[in-house]
Amino acid sequence: MFFKRSATAKLDKAVIRNLVVDADVVTSDGIRLGIVREIKRDRFRVGPSPHRALARGDAQPDFWLPTEQIHSADAARVLMSFPSERLGEIKIAELRAA
Repeated sequence: MFFKRSATAKLDKAVIRNLVVDADVVTSDGIRLGIVREIKRDRFRVGPSPHRALARGDAQPDFWLPTEQIHSADAARVLMSFPSERLGEIKIAELRAA
């Protein structure tokens, strides 16, 4: 599933207000990417859940996603507007100075 957002649409400020640290981040096709670790103005950092990473031995590095790709968010979950196969093209490689 892919949620379309018009190029001119502004992200609802209420969605950004609902973005909280430790919420699960999930793609539109239901793949869990990790949890929200940090929030900046127009991006947020995703990292593995500490207890899951330890249990599975994951050493996945944290990465940043643009808030404009959020479809919806609440205290428990952030649903992204893209499917998992597009993650590589949407990730922000490095945090640029805001």
